[in-house]
Amino acid sequence: PAPAAAAAPVPSAEPSSATPRRLEPWPGLVVYAERDARIEIPGPGRIDLAEGTISLRLRSAGTPASLTVRTPSADVVVTGTVLAVTADPAGTTVDVLHGEVEVLVAGTTIRVRDGEHLEPGSLRPGPLPPRSASRLADLFPEEPTPAHLAEARRPDMEPPANAAAPAPTPASAAAPSATPGDRSPRPAPEPPRPDDAYRQAETALRAGHLAEAAGLLRRVLALAPPGSGTEANALLDLAAVCERLDDTVCRRDALQRYLDRHPSGALREDARADLCRLLERSGPREPLAACLRAYLAEFPQGRSAPWARGLLEAAGSSTEPSRRTGD
Repeated sequence: PAPAAAAAPVPSAEPSSATPRRLEPWPGLVVYAERDARIEIPGPGRIDLAEGTISLRLRSAGTPASLTVRTPSADVVVTGTVLAVTADPAGTTVDVLHGEVEVLVAGTTIRVRDGEHLEPGSLRPGPLPPRSASRLADLFPEEPTPAHLAEARRPDMEPPANAAAPAPTPASAAAPSATPGDRSPRPAPEPPRPDDAYRQAETALRAGHLAEAAGLLRRVLALAPPGSGTEANALLDLAAVCERLDDTVCRRDALQRYLDRHPSGALREDARADLCRLLERSGPREPLAACLRAYLAEFPQGRSAPWARGLLEAAGSSTEPSRRTGD
């Protein structure tokens, strides 16, 4: 049996004005819960999703090795994959980017594989929409293979079994032997990796060390390639940590940097709306109006569009976004 501590309930993700909340209930599992998601994690191996959308990555080497996402209408059995699950009155929607899952609904088991999408009420999955694939790829970027592994000896590089060892060249034969005082050159140390700093930041965050987590996320940003998915995730996580630290300047800068560097980011609409709400509380008026106009120009039918138009009207500003180049 698992230790009692492992089965302790994990608090549910509460909706907030921040971008999707990142959770790591146990090693090997990362979950992003949308702001409207109502979830409970009663223990290892199970997530109860009453409403809304969660995106998750489960590594097969993690513990536990499998996971069941339970919605009011279906059970989604996961064994190492990247996917999103949505629960709403119409039923359960499943998007799979990598791996394979089993969806148990109304006594029927449906397999959903790489690049497939299952609609509520359907017994046969279809192709994964590009927008959903892009969103999952942004949330969970593929980790590059370390260079020393990628350059490992391949079968076609193996010498024949009966090949003789190469004879030493005259230069090597004439080379003087090392004296006892000589020191052989040491291999250069591997450069720091953003993934290592990210794991340290997550550990600090789980321990409640918010200031330390913010510092480690800034280190991730210094190491991550510009425009990468790792940078995007670190900026959004830093914005969330700064909100908990009540550091308005830090949060505003992180959101603005995400918007500047990731013009097609999957969470761009949420980041823009969060920045506008932050400016609504902290002012001044002109940056808020510019933020609202930028939101409406990019997302005229967005979830926060009525709120943005209402604020502009209340401020006596035009609800139409500026048409000038560069806005």
